[in-house]
Amino acid sequence: MHKIWRACLYARISREDGDKAVSDSIANQQALMENFVESRLSGDIAVSRIEIDDGYSGVNFNRPGFAAMLTAVHMGEIDCIIVKDLSRLGRNWIETGRYVEQIFPILGVRFIAVTDSFDSMEARTANDTILLPFKNLINDVYARDISLKVRSNLDAKRKKGEFVGAFAVYGYVRDSADRNRLAIDNTAAAVVRDIFKRRIAGQSNQGIARMLNESGVASPYEHKKNAGNYYSAFATNQQAAWSAVAVGRILANEVYTGVMEQGKFSSINYKVRERFARAKADWVCVEDTHEAIVSKREFQLAAALLKRDVRVPSGKNELYALSGLLFCGDCGDSMVRRLVPSGGTKYAYYVCGTNKRGEGCKPHSTSERAVESAVLKIVNTLGKIYIGTDFMDFDALSRSLVVWLVERIIVGQDGRIELELSFRK
Repeated sequence: MHKIWRACLYARISREDGDKAVSDSIANQQALMENFVESRLSGDIAVSRIEIDDGYSGVNFNRPGFAAMLTAVHMGEIDCIIVKDLSRLGRNWIETGRYVEQIFPILGVRFIAVTDSFDSMEARTANDTILLPFKNLINDVYARDISLKVRSNLDAKRKKGEFVGAFAVYGYVRDSADRNRLAIDNTAAAVVRDIFKRRIAGQSNQGIARMLNESGVASPYEHKKNAGNYYSAFATNQQAAWSAVAVGRILANEVYTGVMEQGKFSSINYKVRERFARAKADWVCVEDTHEAIVSKREFQLAAALLKRDVRVPSGKNELYALSGLLFCGDCGDSMVRRLVPSGGTKYAYYVCGTNKRGEGCKPHSTSERAVESAVLKIVNTLGKIYIGTDFMDFDALSRSLVVWLVERIIVGQDGRIELELSFRK
């Protein structure tokens, strides 16, 4: 009685490898392998299972279908693997050769590549010994060539300002008339504008996230999922909420000003799929490729505020107008706001943070009123020229305007106040 081999039919396809949509389709591969088994007069092969990797590159072997097939081998469920051709098993000539020449024989697995007329149970000639690694090498070179062509094509599109990402960033959708352009998603864009408005008004990232969650605004992930154009294998039944990190990503993304930023991540080569972040100087940035959601001035102002992101005082929703702006003229440390009671009234002073922690520097402070007076004076001087407005008192100023004009406020031990301006027209 002859042995009946328990076979797994393995099919794989990936446009990334340059596989032809018709001739290499999963259905065609499966039909070819099934016909091969049925046509065998000896009847020595019985199909026990079918594993498929649809959309997985052959340059590495981290594929769910392939892993499941190996598990079945180790569990003793199958002892034969059938593929359409060697390229379906893999396009990495070293790894593919290792499986065919070493791993499968050690595991007692019969391996058949139908259209390559390869069967590990049949006697192999000297020509077979030479041709097998040569075919694997050709498949590897083909995958490399396709990878280079794809990368080159994507780079060319990026330089022209065409969108090549898998999913549009929150606030946009792919233009229905041109899939390489972004169009505004009005619902999400309104949320983005509100986020910038609130951040400029002094609200913290965490405060904005809390407000959005309390208002029932769908997070970027939930918004995409609800629109039916996004899926993640890591999705859970829990609803994704807004976070300070998500708000920060939006505030730091220049795409909302009409600038297409791409090429932020890359991989080492076509065989190593792990991605790494590229330096900003290496990004591909093209101006005015799509309609802006916020102005450049709003974006720059939010960016300036993010650099001065300090803790919001307890019990308050917004920062003090001068928070994060004052620095000691001697040690360079931040000045800390303190309230000093006197005659039933509390007066605000700024003191050196280093001295307050007992780590050095000399004890010195300056009143909040003196600093506000100096800031008000410079704001009104510039305001008359560029804004046409004269503010009567400091309370009339918004934190955004102060940060827009003032880079740093330096306070010396003698109480002298110096302002470093960061005015942007």
